[in-house]
Amino acid sequence: MDDLDQLESDIKREMDLITRDLDRKYAQSIPSSVIDGDAQFWSIKKLENLASDVGKKLDEVERAIREIGSVEKKSREHSELVSRLTRLQEEREYMESLLQIESALVDANQIHLDNDDLGAVDLAKKLIQARDTVEQLGADDGSRFSLSSVRHLLSDAIADVIAYSVFMHKSFFSSFLSYPPVPTSMSGLKLMQILNENSDLTTMHLTALHILEGLSPRISKWATVILRDFCETIIDSCGREADHKVLTIDDNSSTTNHSYLFQCRASDAKSDKPMNIEAIFSNLENLFMYLSRALDNVYVESTYLIRLLGKEIEDRLFDMITKRLLVPTTAFETQSVDTALQNAISAAERFRLKMIEFNFFSEATKLFSKYADEHALLFIDRRCLSILGTAKQLIQKPYIEMCKVGSSGEVEEETVLEFSTVFSKQYPPNVAFSNDDSSFPKLFQLQKCTVSQSTVDLVNLVAETLKEAINATDEVLFGRLVTTASNIIQLYILLAPRHHKEALATVPQMTAIFYNNCYYLCHRLMLLTHDVLRDAKKADPAKYEAIRPLLANFIEPLRENAGNCMNAFLSQARRQLSLALSVQDMFDRLEDLEKADQCRKILKQCTAQIQSIAKVWKEVLTESVYCKALGTIVSYLLESINALFMSMEDIRTYDADVAALAVQTLVMEMDRLFEINGRTHIHSMCPREYFRTKEIIFCLQANLQAISDRWCDGKGPLAQYLTPNEVRHLVKALFQNSDYRKRLLETIC
Repeated sequence: MDDLDQLESDIKREMDLITRDLDRKYAQSIPSSVIDGDAQFWSIKKLENLASDVGKKLDEVERAIREIGSVEKKSREHSELVSRLTRLQEEREYMESLLQIESALVDANQIHLDNDDLGAVDLAKKLIQARDTVEQLGADDGSRFSLSSVRHLLSDAIADVIAYSVFMHKSFFSSFLSYPPVPTSMSGLKLMQILNENSDLTTMHLTALHILEGLSPRISKWATVILRDFCETIIDSCGREADHKVLTIDDNSSTTNHSYLFQCRASDAKSDKPMNIEAIFSNLENLFMYLSRALDNVYVESTYLIRLLGKEIEDRLFDMITKRLLVPTTAFETQSVDTALQNAISAAERFRLKMIEFNFFSEATKLFSKYADEHALLFIDRRCLSILGTAKQLIQKPYIEMCKVGSSGEVEEETVLEFSTVFSKQYPPNVAFSNDDSSFPKLFQLQKCTVSQSTVDLVNLVAETLKEAINATDEVLFGRLVTTASNIIQLYILLAPRHHKEALATVPQMTAIFYNNCYYLCHRLMLLTHDVLRDAKKADPAKYEAIRPLLANFIEPLRENAGNCMNAFLSQARRQLSLALSVQDMFDRLEDLEKADQCRKILKQCTAQIQSIAKVWKEVLTESVYCKALGTIVSYLLESINALFMSMEDIRTYDADVAALAVQTLVMEMDRLFEINGRTHIHSMCPREYFRTKEIIFCLQANLQAISDRWCDGKGPLAQYLTPNEVRHLVKALFQNSDYRKRLLETIC
């Protein structure tokens, strides 16, 4: 027991000395306090000797307990001895840990002073092991001396040494991989430089940095730069602009020195040109080929640095290629989805094999072809959405660029034999994409008119989509594309009137163009069965029967849209005319010069309004639609003027003469608007209103005898367009009461 007491006393004394020395060395930074050699750890050797003596004495105690036989008493003594011995063993292990930690710190200081790069890896391992040992040391647990102060001192010292080591290796990494500054004049330029002067030295520094847990975030950031600044730029810019070189690599390497400068510049010009798949993968392949050369023979703990970088890049690059390259490719391609997808997948698979050769990809990397098989609907839907997006842009496009369509030939009826002869002919290919209908029977020809170029492009898009659907071998693809073609027309029916609503209601040219667009769509949809669907009828009747009624269902809604648009504008024009003619006494007291000027201005305003509409419509609408639409407005104008005369109770002779002359001038102007090919059509477009106005003008300028002759007992032209009550009203308003007027009124019944 006395020996154990002495041993505990010695350990307590030595621990106090060691704690004081560590405090002076690491807390107070007093170098002179450092004890040379192993002398500073003499207490550990003494502890080992004492522990051996304690073990021998413990054996003697156990034998004595068995000999005496007093189990209870001796057991208490035995337990006390074991407890004290266990505590001494823990203190001995603690001092051995201090020896290990102090050894690592001394080695670190020596290596840093000597700039010994060769020992960097072993030092990193020792420092990490020492850090773990310090963390395992317990805090003050009520033992005879405090361990927490020593633990904190060593923990801070190791943390400082590790931080300094990491800083040194980071500095090397910064010289190994750098991003040179870009001149402000070179917008969109990205630079990356790799300088690998000695592969063994690079391996040691990166391995040490990896052990010290400082390499992973830099590898992750490096992968992000490669993907964001180089791969994305190549995909977005390559092949979009002529003579634009996206990737440039300066190779300044020698036999042992690998030095590469990677330059990638984004294209400033925005382009809707399709992606150049081959050019993109060629540039990506060059990028990773030179990266593999730059990182040749560089390891991190027996693992290629290329593989560490590849693990960070692999999945992200795969997703980038599929989402930013393969899927959009099907939308850009004008060829079928099957062909476009197969070409893109083949190029991607060749690139994947190259990446495996460069060690950036592993054999376990997902196959692009397998991804395409698993996500076939994704590619199909992406293609269909792209088509609908293009259609929406065309529908919303302003009606600025125009196109002449239809046949300019005379509209004549043809016999059944003539129709059959022309209809049985083999139509030229792509006739549905042509604006010339001369190859069709006259019954199928569209009268010459003007439509927007965007609508022509929209019809061609529908035809291309249906053509692609017919050529599709996959049933799902066929159904999706047919539905997409149907959705294009449906989108036009729903979106076009709403998007151009304001202009359609107020601008006559827009109204006429939209009207023509709707009927042009109807016309072309009917002709598609004779071109795009012609081959399908023979090769696959089921496809033909599935598409044909689908297109026919849109004819009525399109015609309804056209009619609603035209009616809305005609209503607006009638409202404007009503507002101009709202003066009730417009034809009264015209001897007043101011009143006479007002009357003439109102009629000139109405004439000018209709003339401006007619000028625009005559260049846009077909002849028949032009005459009918304009006839509606002119009919309303003439009937409104007629109503003004019929509402007057008294028309003086001077007022009648001036009004008749003014209205007659207006009628002559309206008559000129209906002249087509030297013939006027006003009498056929608005016969009732036109001739009623002519008869009223006659009454205003005639006497009672002339009116009587023109009435001719209800059989003359006056009786054909005016009712007896209207004629009686005019006679009463124009002439004073007399016997002759009375007799004439009696004959008008």
